[in-house]
Amino acid sequence: MPPKQILTKDMILSAAIELTKASGFESVNARSLAQKLGCSTRPIYSCYSNMDDLKRDAYQLAVSKLVDTGANHINSEADYIAYNMLYIQFAKNEFNLFKLIYLSNQFESDEHDSLIEVHEVSKVIHERLAQIYLLSPSQSLNLFKKVWYFMHGMAVMLATNSIKLEDSEIERMFKELIHDVVEGERRRESAQGEH
Repeated sequence: MPPKQILTKDMILSAAIELTKASGFESVNARSLAQKLGCSTRPIYSCYSNMDDLKRDAYQLAVSKLVDTGANHINSEADYIAYNMLYIQFAKNEFNLFKLIYLSNQFESDEHDSLIEVHEVSKVIHERLAQIYLLSPSQSLNLFKKVWYFMHGMAVMLATNSIKLEDSEIERMFKELIHDVVEGERRRESAQGEH
């Protein structure tokens, strides 16, 4: 008789992410996970005492996979635009994960704000923006937030097929927005210096 396969939390969470990608987060339950993993529900409940804890961990895993994509490689405007395009592609190509993270109230918390303002990755990004565009910390944070809101709105519209745009058009819009915000920040700084 072959030895029993031991399920780990990582295996269960990977299966939950795969199910979410394929069928949405609402499809994640003990039975669907057991079927995906080729086992009964018992090993799942030996790792997790309830589905709420499992789903919370799966949600956290999805968030961590998203925020850890390339921020440390932003060294130029082209890198920053490429980083934003990754987010757009994520929304279009991984709609069910995008929906879980940004379009559901599955876990009401300050997670969305933490992704924008508090998370270490966002700090890295706006510090890089300060270096690239020679901006103060508050100016680079303003740039980061304005591009984030624009990018997120565009991602939602593209992912839900509300608009159709070619990647080249999206990149052009990012460049224009970044230029306009940087110039606006510099004008405000200059005007404040004159008073």
